[in-house]
Amino acid sequence: MTEITGVNEGMSQRPVEYTMLIKKLKKQAAAELANIVEGMILYGSMVEGTIVGGESDCDIVIVLRQANTPEETISMIQQVQNTLKPYQMDPIFSTLLDVLIVPNESLPKEGSFGGLGAIRASLLSRGETLMGTNPYEGLNVPEEAIRQNAKEMALEYFQNLVNTVFDPSLADLSEEDIAFEQTFIAIDSILGCAQAFLFYKGETGFSRNDAPYLIESKYTHELDYTVVREAQALRLGSSGDRRNLPLAGIEFCSQVIAAIGEKPLKISSHKFDKPRELTETSSIIEDSVEVASMEAPKSTTQKTKKKGKRKIALSRVRGIGKKTRDQLQSVGISSAQDLAEKEPKELADMAGISETKAKKLIDAAREAIVE
Repeated sequence: MTEITGVNEGMSQRPVEYTMLIKKLKKQAAAELANIVEGMILYGSMVEGTIVGGESDCDIVIVLRQANTPEETISMIQQVQNTLKPYQMDPIFSTLLDVLIVPNESLPKEGSFGGLGAIRASLLSRGETLMGTNPYEGLNVPEEAIRQNAKEMALEYFQNLVNTVFDPSLADLSEEDIAFEQTFIAIDSILGCAQAFLFYKGETGFSRNDAPYLIESKYTHELDYTVVREAQALRLGSSGDRRNLPLAGIEFCSQVIAAIGEKPLKISSHKFDKPRELTETSSIIEDSVEVASMEAPKSTTQKTKKKGKRKIALSRVRGIGKKTRDQLQSVGISSAQDLAEKEPKELADMAGISETKAKKLIDAAREAIVE
């Protein structure tokens, strides 16, 4: 593989909030989880030396000890979640920490990476052990497995963007919120597809922030790097024109998928009631892939919705990022109004979060509606 160094030169030192987070979590985990955790591993930008303060996640995998019964595994997961709750509620740490709990039976076996995917398994093989042992250390991850995982990664980002652009449930939102929601997903999908492309090409040691510069310096003959730079600028707070980004994102993700050896994609726009410009702008898209339209989640909001009152996107609610948004949507909560109607205990049980966090999210949703 080709390792990229120097792109984030001077940025690899861990900012103080990340150092504090790791120190506190290590101490608390050692005191509360030593009897149920086989290993706690830090991986990703924190270890690869590509961390960007305020942008990078603190990625951690917690591997549980071997359980005798499924009930014991569930109990151990709940113990870990209880230890993590203070960090999920902390206004600083909650935006940094990204933890994956791995039951022992889900560890990599011969011919398998335990459901994590080859890219993450490769990063974990180079991870930093915070507690116990690292069962991924020395794991041999074939380049072909990484390339296949990169293809899957690009296809997933592409489909997520297409589903959002053509999502009929967005019709209940205001035009401003529709644009915000689609831009939010477009930025994530463009940068995610750019990363997938670079992984496919064998690049390592780069962060998401590096993707535009690497593509510009090495791969302009294959991809339009200007779209990636535009997405990155908007992610960092630029006030540039966002109107065409979702469709440009679909075009770029299609380029990536074609460049990494998958068949070019075609979207049958007759299935949808929304923008038809896609078939006009995506000239490279030839063969067909089915992209299912998303049904609007059932919600009690329909019973009380006032005529003419448009829904507010979850991404406009204070404290809700992509992970929380996806978590809420997976249980049928698709707008601030849906969220505001829940009670803390009900939401906690639905989404698997603490009642304290549930109450904060509900309060923030109600504030967004009033505004």
